[in-house]
Amino acid sequence: MKILIIDDDIALCALVKRHLEKNGDDCDCLYDLENVSASVKETQPDIILLDIGFEGADGVWSLPTIENAAPFASIIFITSHTESAEMVRALKAGGNYYIKKPLQMDELTAIINSQKRNLIAGNPAIKIGTFDFKT
Repeated sequence: MKILIIDDDIALCALVKRHLEKNGDDCDCLYDLENVSASVKETQPDIILLDIGFEGADGVWSLPTIENAAPFASIIFITSHTESAEMVRALKAGGNYYIKKPLQMDELTAIINSQKRNLIAGNPAIKIGTFDFKT
């Protein structure tokens, strides 16, 4: 699966990227929301890990732009915002899941694997070599 991590914490992005790549995922990182639409369109991720708090920006407010660029991607919010109202806001906006920081890698892996199962079940494809055929 292709995973895009959008978080302004560069060290956290590197840690999560390494962890996910060990599990066989293809990961990219984006550290701000400035050119998020172009970056998401270029990457075409299956899953997006999205922080809420950015300097001068908000991940939840950016969600329509992100969804427009990758309409079938699963959105998992990863944030230090632990308030229930913030979680409700993010999920109402279209997020598929909400993980509170500090991250527990086993929890992150379980949630990503759950989202992978959902994506595969909803998007069956036959893969032959480098070609994917949607059924």
